[in-house]
Amino acid sequence: MAVARYLYERQVNPRRVATDPSIIKWKRNLQIETFPFVCRESSVTLGLCDKVFSSLWLSEYQVLCGTKCNQLLFYDTSVRKVISIPTVGRPIGCHDSAQLSPSGMHSISRNPSEQLVAAGGQNVNDVAFYKLPTLEPYTLGVGHQDWVFALCWLDDDIILSGSRDHQLLIWSMSKAVEGSAMSPVTSLCFSDDLVRDMAICSRNHEVALLSPNGRLRILDIEVMAKKHSVQTPALTDNVCVTINKDQNVYAVGSSDCFLLADTCCGNWRQRVQLPAGIQAVRSLVFRDHTLTVGCGTGEVLVYDMRKNAFFGSTAPIKMKPTFGFMRTIDRTYQAYLVNGKVNQAVYTVSYSQSGHGLFAAGGPLNAPFYGNFASIYS
Repeated sequence: MAVARYLYERQVNPRRVATDPSIIKWKRNLQIETFPFVCRESSVTLGLCDKVFSSLWLSEYQVLCGTKCNQLLFYDTSVRKVISIPTVGRPIGCHDSAQLSPSGMHSISRNPSEQLVAAGGQNVNDVAFYKLPTLEPYTLGVGHQDWVFALCWLDDDIILSGSRDHQLLIWSMSKAVEGSAMSPVTSLCFSDDLVRDMAICSRNHEVALLSPNGRLRILDIEVMAKKHSVQTPALTDNVCVTINKDQNVYAVGSSDCFLLADTCCGNWRQRVQLPAGIQAVRSLVFRDHTLTVGCGTGEVLVYDMRKNAFFGSTAPIKMKPTFGFMRTIDRTYQAYLVNGKVNQAVYTVSYSQSGHGLFAAGGPLNAPFYGNFASIYS
């Protein structure tokens, strides 16, 4: 449908335009195709926190994000206000031998009924649960021995957590008691690999687990047993995996490319090289037939799965979020600037439910440096 035809139909038959599935689909595809070309950036000031690692849209106007300094931040776009949400600590009497460390909140996940959201706790080894829409603390999952990297809900009751302790823990909210700590119902241990990220394919009843050395394990959800395991062609910096459920494809980020794998058998369909001068895929998110890529050099790219190309006729369109806060009094920072520059990495990208808003945030790529940036494209 041409734009002129759509405008005519909207004038003479507005009810059909509002309800016809084919027109609704056309409008959505048009918005997706034009978004990288017409979107505008609105910079978000998050204060003096360190690196934004994760994000989730709670509504069309509200974003929740987790930082490396273990803050959970709520941002309301309508009033441009940031609120720090108190993290959940272990109850009195619950043994807490782990040392707090600057690992941060690497994942935020909401259950299908949108009644609970899971994120990190005060202890970076714990999983904290908050009630929606108030974000009041509900309960705390205690069981991991190292940093929690990934969280995924199977349904309203069951959630999976993957960690640097080589374990995949399974939690049941039916066992939770508000205000108390709970233990996992079962666990799987991978002695040779830690769980860096994961993605759920509910259609095939499977979950994909990614390790930093490039191994993608596909587990059967029903019995929690391995269906198959594949090694990525790219062996370094494998830190993110996401899924396109409509096209049955996983996307895995690496140091200089991203890879597309079939959800049915895990076979690699395609390796897509990043444009020259851009490196280190740090975040990925699908939106229909497009894949949005957050990079370690500060760019956000959009890849068209239908055309097998990045958006842009002669050169890829690069959205580059505005630089935010950087702590420059560190000796490490002062010494490094003598010989090089500090790259800013986009550690998280997420779309609002309508797709009208894209949140992109991160901070310095180099681990010792302290800072953050965040932007919303709409």
